[in-house]
Parts: sequence; C-alpha cells; structure tokens
Amino acid sequence: MAECGSAKETMISVQEAIERLAVAHRTFDEDDDDKPDATQLSFPGQLDILIDLYTTCIPRIKLRRKTSSETIEPLLIDLEEVIRLSGSLASSEEGRSLISSVSRLVIRFGSWARSSDNQRDEIQKCDKLLESLLDCTLITHEHSIKASLAQRTLESLYPRLASRSSVPPDWEAGKEAVSGAINAYSSLGITTDSVITRPLPSRMMIYAHAAPNMTAPAHLAKLVHVIVSSIQANCALDEALTILLYGLAPLKVPRSHLSEEVIYPLFAVIPPLSSSHPDPLIRHQAFRILSALLASCPPVVRLQRLRELTVDENFPQMRVAAVGLVREAVLEGLSNPPHLFASPRFFDIFGPILFRPNPPDLLSDQRLSFESFQESSESARLVECLGTYYIILLRDTGNLTHMRHKDALNSVDLSLLTPLRVALDRWASNSEAAEGHGHHAFTLGSLQMSLERVDEAISQLRTI
Repeated sequence: MAECGSAKETMISVQEAIERLAVAHRTFDEDDDDKPDATQLSFPGQLDILIDLYTTCIPRIKLRRKTSSETIEPLLIDLEEVIRLSGSLASSEEGRSLISSVSRLVIRFGSWARSSDNQRDEIQKCDKLLESLLDCTLITHEHSIKASLAQRTLESLYPRLASRSSVPPDWEAGKEAVSGAINAYSSLGITTDSVITRPLPSRMMIYAHAAPNMTAPAHLAKLVHVIVSSIQANCALDEALTILLYGLAPLKVPRSHLSEEVIYPLFAVIPPLSSSHPDPLIRHQAFRILSALLASCPPVVRLQRLRELTVDENFPQMRVAAVGLVREAVLEGLSNPPHLFASPRFFDIFGPILFRPNPPDLLSDQRLSFESFQESSESARLVECLGTYYIILLRDTGNLTHMRHKDALNSVDLSLLTPLRVALDRWASNSEAAEGHGHHAFTLGSLQMSLERVDEAISQLRTI
C-alpha cells in the first residue's frame, strides 16, 4: 500500500493510526481485565511498522499548495510524542529497531526535501524538524542501545584489568543501531564532533560512538556540563563514561593538569557513582575514571580530594577503595620526585587517617567480636592500609616520606600495629573465628598475613 497505493491516503491512514496508538496508550489501565492479547503486536512494534510506512509513502507525495516542512511538521510532532510514550515499553530489540527505523526515515525525508526544488530556508526547516525527531528517538531509547561502549573502552585502555571480557555478546546490535543514527545526522549536515560547539546529549552520544579516541583533556572543559548532566540523570551514561575514559586516558607521567572548571563538577558525580551504582561494571568504570581524574589534578587538589575520600563516612566502600588511590599517588610521587606525595607532608596528612583504626580505640574494645569487625568496612580498610604501609616501607628507599624514621615507625606501631596484633590474638583464640566460617577465616588470615609482612619489613629496616 505504501509503495503502490495513494501516497496521500496512506499518509492520512498512518497519521490516524499513530493518533489511535497514542490514545490507546493514555487510556490503557494496567488493572483493566480487558488486557491486550498476548499475540498482539506490542506498542513499540506497531509504531515501528507505522514509521516504515511513513518512510515509504511520504517521499512519493507531490507537493502542491503545501511546502515540504508544512507537510511533515504535524506528522513529526505527533510521531515525537508517541516515540516518547514508547520509551518505557520497548525492549532492547524494539528500542534499537525504532532508532534504526527513524534513522532511515530521516535520511529519506531529507533527500525528498532536497529533491523537491525547495529553497534553502525550506530545507533548513525540514532538517530542523528531522533533527528534533532523531534527537528525541535517540534519547528516549538510549537505554536500549547496550553497546557496552564504556566497558569495551576500559578493556582496551586497561588490558591488565580485563583478564576476562565482561562485554555481552549482543553489543554489536546496539552499535549497528547507533551507526544508522550517525549516518542520519550526517545526512543533515551534523558531524560527530559538533558536540564540541553544541554540547547536547544526543550529540554527545554520536560523538562517543564515532570518535571518542579523539577526545583530548582540553575538550573536557566544553563537554563537562553535558557529561555531568547525563550522569546525574542516568541518561546516556555509557557514552558519558566513554568520553571520560578517553579524555582522561593514561598518559606519560607527569601529565598536564586539568582546570578547576573540569575537576570540581566531575568530583561532584564520579565518587558517588563509583560507590553506589547498582551495576558493578559501571562502578568499576567510574572508579578507573576517578583514578585518572585524580592523577590529572594539581598535587594540592589531589591531596585534598583524597583526604576527603578517605574520611567520607557517607560512602564506606569508597573509604576502602580510596586507600588504593592514595597508594597510586604515593608510588607516582616516589617515581617522580620531588612530589607532594613523596614528602613528609604525606605522613602528616594521611598518617592519622590510614595508620590507625577508625575510631582510634576500636581494637582496644574487649567487647568487639570478630564477627562484628569483619562485617564492617573497617576490616577491609585496614587490610588496604597495611598493604599501603608495606609498599611505602619497601619503595621509599630514600625515606622521602620520613615514614622510615624511628618516630614514625613507633607512632604507627603504637596506634595500629600493636592494637591489631593484640586483637588478632584474642580473636584467633576464639574457636568461632579460628575454626568457623570460611569468610571469617579468610578475613582473619588476610589481616594476619598483612601484619606479618609489615613486621618483617620493619625488622629489616631496624637492622640497617
């Protein structure tokens, strides 16, 4: 019908069908006993067919009294509304299909408008309408794409962290759908790097899929606000994280420092994302971004931010993970002296935070059971702190941090090592901890091993 029948009659029929579809959605009651037949085509499936009919019939219409833009404007306005309604109903496959169908429509409509002897301003009106439809479709169904862009980027940039790929097998279908959208934008004269001059979520998405490896730290100042907005809205999160991974990719040390206009907005969203997002893959991606972001900060800002992360009670998981970020900063400093993290100031700032329990009298409390201790985040944090202490004692051969000084060694022994040693002996003598559950034994063994390594390192230093 769309190919051979009356184009105008087909257009009217499709327009009426889209209107009925919208009304049916608004009036549908989930509690109504008159539910649709399970064999009936879904709302997004019906919409997909209607879009294809538009794509076929509209370019066959011969313009008379109406211009191209006047012909398609009411159709596309209604279509945008129904596409928004379909967002919460579409499966991944249906969402991808809708993106592909709209992309084909945009290319065909744009070509038709250009071939209809239209003036330049008329073509621009059509392009604007088509761009709006494409933006709406891409944003509405961004959750359906699932191209695992950030995870694939992470595994490419940090191959040592990806011993086994976590990319799902169907990611290529999402990539194909976005490739169609990129072609449609290109047909409208919109390039993938247009996000630099017009930072919109839809532009950010096509940029992330097309040329994220071209992202330089200097670009982040122009993109940071749309990236932060996407993270806050949990919209186009995969694309936002991809751009950050490339923009903050590992570079030669020392690297150039980011400006404050980039640093502070990102610090408002990245630590919470890496601590509390329900998806462990996204938490890991955000954590690597946080590590790279810290490495791109001026040393004083990096120290301030790490101090905040290691004492933040709102995100106990981050307090544990932040110890590893501190360790990264110290190792970087020791490899590139002079450096703030390879100086006595490091121990002045982080000694009271990392090298004592929280609260300070925690391990001295005789009522503290091993079960309560290992179920808290403090047990994992102290394992990380002991590991950091051991690494510094071994690597800081020039004693740049002054942590090899006798006073520093005695201070850490008094505040952390001795109380932990006494507590471990007390718990080890308890049959529940010594013989009990595997998790208990693992935690106890990790602490004992970490403490023994530190004791051995200190013993070797005292013989020098």
